[in-house]
Amino acid sequence: MKNIAYIDGQNFMHRVAEVLTEANLISDKQEIFAVDIDSYARVLKN
Repeated sequence: MKNIAYIDGQNFMHRVAEVLTEANLISDKQEIFAVDIDSYARVLKN
């Protein structure tokens, strides 16, 4: 497994969108930018 560091917020948000899309938690990467990130964080914690 490789480690990747995301420095700025935009890269972080794109990576979060990619992970959520791959996990089928969102259907499109653009969806992450239109919703409350706290709700996704709660889903990921459970």
